[in-house]
Amino acid sequence: MARRVEGCGTGAAWLILLLLSCLPSLARPLSDQEAKLREVVGSLEAWSDVPEAEGFSAAPLREAHAVALIPSVVKVGLVVGGRYGKGVLCARHQGQWSAPLFVTLRGGRFGWQIDAQATDLVLMFMTPESLAALLDGQLTLGGGFAVARGPAGRPPAKATDQPLEAEVYVYASSRAWFDAAMLEGAVLQVVDQDNRVYYGRRDLGAWQILGGEVESVPASAKRLQARLAEMTQ
Repeated sequence: MARRVEGCGTGAAWLILLLLSCLPSLARPLSDQEAKLREVVGSLEAWSDVPEAEGFSAAPLREAHAVALIPSVVKVGLVVGGRYGKGVLCARHQGQWSAPLFVTLRGGRFGWQIDAQATDLVLMFMTPESLAALLDGQLTLGGGFAVARGPAGRPPAKATDQPLEAEVYVYASSRAWFDAAMLEGAVLQVVDQDNRVYYGRRDLGAWQILGGEVESVPASAKRLQARLAEMTQ
């Protein structure tokens, strides 16, 4: 009898170990939207580590009405190439950063190329009109709203004390191949389906998300909001 009990105990122990080894596979996989937000936060943290003297400045972000973060924008094409990338946009609402809105970037100036390159883009919306154009349908960069490479270094005064070079400032991690003019004609558009899936509400529109009407902000979105708040203190 003792041997039988001992054997049962050993078998139970092995069964517990087997179940524990399977736990990672039983965990809920990340949705495409959560995975994209994780990528966005990682990209933003990399941007925050870039010295301002090397081409990036958080100063315009402190004055921006909204910011779009689009990691891994791809320049593709065997003969004629464009650009494509998915990311998120956050806007200021009552002094705080809103929950993220999923967006996509397509097109841009075409050129001859035989390669495929990726870069992380940061688009800062410096006027309320440029943000409103996006939320009303889509925003065509360079089509009524000027786009320019964002100023580098820390300005001597607040960004609002200096004349704006463009309604939308752009920063790119791969400066070797990027020029703001390449984005002229590119279209930034809200991805309604991604927003519905991520927030679990079919009745939630872009204005509502950026206007603080998300009742339960997911943890992955809160991490992005907190990182933006740190960078714009």
